[in-house]
Amino acid sequence: MQACLANPGAFRDCAQGAQSIVILIAVVVGGLWTLFTFTALGSRKRAQRELFEQAVVTLVTEAIQIQVPDSDLLTVAVTTTMTNTGNRNVYVDFENYSPVVVAPIIFDGDGRAFSGSPILGRLEGIRSLTLRSGALQRYSAFVTVPHKGLYYAEFQARVSEIEGQVYATTAPATPEPVESPMLLWNDMTYSIVQ
Repeated sequence: MQACLANPGAFRDCAQGAQSIVILIAVVVGGLWTLFTFTALGSRKRAQRELFEQAVVTLVTEAIQIQVPDSDLLTVAVTTTMTNTGNRNVYVDFENYSPVVVAPIIFDGDGRAFSGSPILGRLEGIRSLTLRSGALQRYSAFVTVPHKGLYYAEFQARVSEIEGQVYATTAPATPEPVESPMLLWNDMTYSIVQ
């Protein structure tokens, strides 16, 4: 110890050695604290859960022909049940688009099926909704169709901007970047109109 104090060069070497020991101890203690925090306190699982927390919405759509009293119109009733099975609330916006689409299925001479011109159905009085975690909501729309035949009915709910941001951070990379993808929750079914 006296040799370190007597010679300035030796003092510098002793100080550097002490500094190295202190840094080593700090790194070891910090590493042990991090290990304790992520394992014993469950921070790792919580951090992973929060990182990949996104909405999980299930849609079930049904379409049936109904007879409107005192009318000869051909009408399809489309009912969709939207269930939030995720662990956070979901905002759904129906502004400026029709979430219900019904279209005839047309068969050509070779038996191939094509969809005809879509008919848009409206959800009257519903502009937006916050679907709470674990909740379900039913939507119904009535669509008048022009003729008998096979129709498909689809319900589309646009993904909110927040869900789009979650998707953008977790989606696989694409060869060509997409600037603003239209992300939808959707479900479809078929109905025969007679």
